[in-house]
Amino acid sequence: MIYKLMTICVLIAELTTTVIGVTGGKVALPCNITPPSYDDAVSLILWYKDESTTPIYSLDARKGNLDQARHASEDTLISRSYMNTIQRPAHLMVELLSTEDAGEYRCRVDFRKARTRNSVIFLEIIVPPEKPVIMDPNGEPQPSLIGPYNEGDRLVLVCEVEGGKPTPSLTWWRESVLLDDSYEMIGNGGSVRNELEIQSLQRHDLMAVFTCQASNNNISMPTYSAVSVDLN
Repeated sequence: MIYKLMTICVLIAELTTTVIGVTGGKVALPCNITPPSYDDAVSLILWYKDESTTPIYSLDARKGNLDQARHASEDTLISRSYMNTIQRPAHLMVELLSTEDAGEYRCRVDFRKARTRNSVIFLEIIVPPEKPVIMDPNGEPQPSLIGPYNEGDRLVLVCEVEGGKPTPSLTWWRESVLLDDSYEMIGNGGSVRNELEIQSLQRHDLMAVFTCQASNNNISMPTYSAVSVDLN
């Protein structure tokens, strides 16, 4: 029975959160630093990453309060990280994210009276896709204005995009109307392709804008390319 109670205490002490960021962007890694009692205070905050036993970021308030605490970070976080202790929960802000920042983070909070509290944060990094390329059926990249075509002509546009983790969706749009979302992976899975076919161009297609859009997250803006159709 004693063993079971100890196990429950450990689970309560270690809070787990998942945070998602995008390369080049920034994230806020949360950490609960609120003392369990009103007459207690934070003494020391240490951040660790993955299996490292050396803190990547520390906030030392042992000789004063949080406002007077000394901040220190490892070389890879200098100038792009800072811990905000004003908000609740507190956050370790990390900017200019790269894929190397992904991993498991642990926030350790030592109080003057209460026992140490640990929070575990899993940071997942998304890599946006590159800018899509619009081509004709022969693989020739197309300019922003294509044609002129004749009324009734058949139009085929091929869009391809490389990169992106996870694999992006690739869709065709006319203004705000979705035309085609039937994309497929090609080669070794490093590229995605979507072919748009208009069987017969009509008068209302004069100067119509067809946009190929690549997206793999709801945080950053999709990447896209577009062409306008000149028509006789």
